Amino acid sequence: MTKAFISIIFMSVFLLAGCGNSGKETKNTQDSTQNAEGTTGNETAKTPAQILTQKWKESAEDMMPKTDSSKYTKFELEQLKEDYNNSFFEFKADGSYTITRPDEDPGNGQWTLSKDGKVLTLKPSVGDTSQKALTVEELTAKKVKLKYEDGAMLVLIPAKGE
Repeated sequence: MTKAFISIIFMSVFLLAGCGNSGKETKNTQDSTQNAEGTTGNETAKTPAQILTQKWKESAEDMMPKTDSSKYTKFELEQLKEDYNNSFFEFKADGSYTITRPDEDPGNGQWTLSKDGKVLTLKPSVGDTSQKALTVEELTAKKVKLKYEDGAMLVLIPAKGE
């Protein structure tokens, strides 16, 4: 009888030790059905080209001249911000693109993304129709960072409902 009693107490101690954080607040803020990327695992992974295929707008926050802002008046900075927020790049699944900017005619052409997702090539259909290769610095569902051959950066974010 004492052996059974000791065994039960021994098992109880192990079970209670397994609940070591009981009484302490956990810091799990992630939905238990989601993985670290915020997806449920039921979604199929998108290719870089599929991620790019949507309507984007220039990110005023990332495109605004931070170091040279003293060169601009408050009005000029507000105008720049408005221009960035109203500049759109739409990449379509058929390989065509449209760029719309305030006070400019829309730019159209064809786009391709290298197999490794590191180079975006744009071929305008009007004006200077020479191909432009942009280095892809970042390509996620939330941000696209492109670098022109001259070093200028273009940062795009999804254009939701616009």
